[in-house]
Amino acid sequence: MSISDSKLEIKIKLNRRTKNHLNSMYFGVLAVGADVTGGFLAMNYIQASKSKINLIFKDFHADFLKRAEDDVHFVCEDGIAIQNLVILIKRIMIIAVPLVVLLTVVVVVMMIVIVLLIVLVIVLLEDFQQVH
Repeated sequence: MSISDSKLEIKIKLNRRTKNHLNSMYFGVLAVGADVTGGFLAMNYIQASKSKINLIFKDFHADFLKRAEDDVHFVCEDGIAIQNLVILIKRIMIIAVPLVVLLTVVVVVMMIVIVLLIVLVIVLLEDFQQVH
């Protein structure tokens, strides 16, 4: 219904596909409406940042104040906070990816050093056994 940098509002109509046997909106439809409002804003910022960021649920909490017996409006007013979070994640990824590559190289080098030390110990033990 409306979108801006800071806010998104959508409406899901109550009809035979969204209505349960109690003539109110299915919980799943309500969950999708809540997900879509924040998720759509986030995806806009993620696509604009050209970052490879995936969205996933960490938690879900809902307070039902009354039955949804008519069309439901879902509003997310956290657009600026979501945009700031995407910017922060992008900055972290710029630092994190090279750091992961560096740590991987360090681990591989350490494994090679350990293998070489084991070979050296074996050679020294064989030499020691031949002498004695």
